[in-house]
Amino acid sequence: MNLYLDFETRSRVNIRTRGGDVYTRDCEAILMAWAVGDEPVQLWECQTERMPARLRDLLCDDAVLLIAHNVPFDKAVLEHALGLPTPIERWHDTAAQARSLGLPADLATLSRVL
Repeated sequence: MNLYLDFETRSRVNIRTRGGDVYTRDCEAILMAWAVGDEPVQLWECQTERMPARLRDLLCDDAVLLIAHNVPFDKAVLEHALGLPTPIERWHDTAAQARSLGLPADLATLSRVL
């Protein structure tokens, strides 16, 4: 089973000058878009709602493949902002997949190319 996810975050740290690792250690998760397989995308407002039980179960299930564009960022947000570390073996990075095919990793550019 595949779980697609994407976070929106905020931090006092400037990600462009300090880097993603420093940023994610200080960031707050604001919104998470997630979808299971071909199901409709769902939104979780991280600061005002409890994490949906199904989402937590999927994140904790070692049989579920976690898919994101730029995995190091989303993986670090899960770990640092939400306290949910996950093994790297469970992740698939669509940015890395694009790079491996000679395509741009930047999501906006990649979307235009595809």
